[in-house]
Amino acid sequence: MPLSILFGGRMHGLTAFLMSASALTAMSLGIAWYDNYRKIIDERKLAKKILSSPDASWRRVARVKKLLGCPLKSGGVISVEERRLSERGVTTHREVCPAEYRMFIAIDENTSKLVTARSHPKLMLAKLTFLAKNRAKLETSSMPPLEFSLPDVRQVKSVMLITWCGGCVTGIDCGPEPSKWLSQYLNGSDYGIRLAMRAPNQRRDIVRAWKSHAELYPNVRDDESGLFSDLASYVIMPRDDSNNSIERPIQSLPMRPNIVVEGCQPRDENDWEWIKIGKQAIIRRLKWRKRGVMSRFDPDTGIPDLKYEPLKTSRTLKDPALNKLKSYASTIGVYCGLYRAGTVCLNDDVYVYHGD
Repeated sequence: MPLSILFGGRMHGLTAFLMSASALTAMSLGIAWYDNYRKIIDERKLAKKILSSPDASWRRVARVKKLLGCPLKSGGVISVEERRLSERGVTTHREVCPAEYRMFIAIDENTSKLVTARSHPKLMLAKLTFLAKNRAKLETSSMPPLEFSLPDVRQVKSVMLITWCGGCVTGIDCGPEPSKWLSQYLNGSDYGIRLAMRAPNQRRDIVRAWKSHAELYPNVRDDESGLFSDLASYVIMPRDDSNNSIERPIQSLPMRPNIVVEGCQPRDENDWEWIKIGKQAIIRRLKWRKRGVMSRFDPDTGIPDLKYEPLKTSRTLKDPALNKLKSYASTIGVYCGLYRAGTVCLNDDVYVYHGD
């Protein structure tokens, strides 16, 4: 017997209810889609307006004190006088092989997990530099330097999967020589650590990996992801944190910024959103940077402060916004994403957009 006859009017009522529920669901999805679409359009209009704004719309707030490079994640820092701010991070003006920011990482070959200075502080003292086309060098004061050839990314057919931030990224193994050098330096053996470089056209899903931060900071987007940086390609920090409450001020080098500024007060950068450096480059603040555990390490020795300073004292100066992330850290510096490429030099002025 047909259900419509068995249940009579009840069947018609159920059908009407299901149709109404489906209509409401479709309408809710449509409204959500439209709201997201409008946000994207509004963001594009805002960016277009700011990128074309006259000089009078920008207020000078600081100047560039240092430009730092760190091709090896957690490795030694290289100071330069000029950098190109590009989509994937700061690069040198070397045609033979541009040294991109954090384009190399150390990997535990047994677990495929990232190796950083948090677990191996000595890595802070290992510098990776470029010599010529497809040639690089690893060096530190306690090991003989190693020169090695970089893999040709056009011919590599397989990549390494690296576990990181709740997901996987890809990298290209740099071969046995740098692996042995890093293993001897960090572990005292010939095996255990691999060196990988970024794979071509690699992108990371930072909105998913940093979901709690993306919900709190709406400017966080996948377009801002760096190569092997934790979040974004750019980190701006003041010269140091000279707060009188902190016995040993936080130095910039352990925090691995790529742009250090002076002429402003510590934490002034928390109020900067649209930032212009020099005549062309424009970046935008994504989120504040927390004072992490690396702030207690001496950048010249890799030795941590046994009293957990200046991290311990700085936690008493926590910014209220971080309560939503249940974080015990205060902030220093800001993560930024690129909106217009350009060349940046030492002593360039730093401006903040303040409107027409």
